[in-house]
Amino acid sequence: HSLFSTGQQQDAAEFLAHLLTVVGRAHVKASARADSKTNKPFRNFADLFSFHVERRICCNQSGKVRYLIEDEQSVGMQVPMDNARVKPQEDKSSTNGAAAKKIKLDSDPPPDVAGGAPDNAPLEGEDKPAADPSEAASAASEETVAPATTSSSSSQTVYEVDFSDCLSAMMAPSITEDWTSPVTGKKGTCTRGWGFKTLPRYLLWKVNRFYVDEKWTPQKRNVEV
Repeated sequence: HSLFSTGQQQDAAEFLAHLLTVVGRAHVKASARADSKTNKPFRNFADLFSFHVERRICCNQSGKVRYLIEDEQSVGMQVPMDNARVKPQEDKSSTNGAAAKKIKLDSDPPPDVAGGAPDNAPLEGEDKPAADPSEAASAASEETVAPATTSSSSSQTVYEVDFSDCLSAMMAPSITEDWTSPVTGKKGTCTRGWGFKTLPRYLLWKVNRFYVDEKWTPQKRNVEV
């Protein structure tokens, strides 16, 4: 598709909606040919994810209420950062120490089972042979090997929010300022709310982590739900 063939970053939910549309159209054509002889009821593939949303708009000046029914394929949730908390960092020092100790033990030679001296051990009265410098350097490098850790990932603060907090913020009514009432024709406020009119077989949740800062620049929150 032309919208997804460029280098511009696209939302995964946009691609999923496009994929469901393409697969649904292909399903309709294939099922129309297959069911032309049997006359069996047909259900579109996209219907497994489609549902109806009822939006409620209340004019706070006149008290009149308007209802709108819209078709959706996913639910977008805003992340309430007021309820966010810093995700605790995992302590990797003990893990790195255990890994280094395991490497040290694996590099040690196995003990002699019979309790005697090894075949290459010097006899009594002989001088001990000098160690090979290359072997000593290799042994030292094996003893000091430890898994490397990146400091860039630990410096980034990761937040976490409960799913119930996102659900409560999403279902809470919102106030729209500077809204022109179609009843009175004057500017005022209105209260918006919504709810599920129908439910699909598979409900897709989309977490909206992107936002626009004070400079109108798109940013992404580093938060987990």
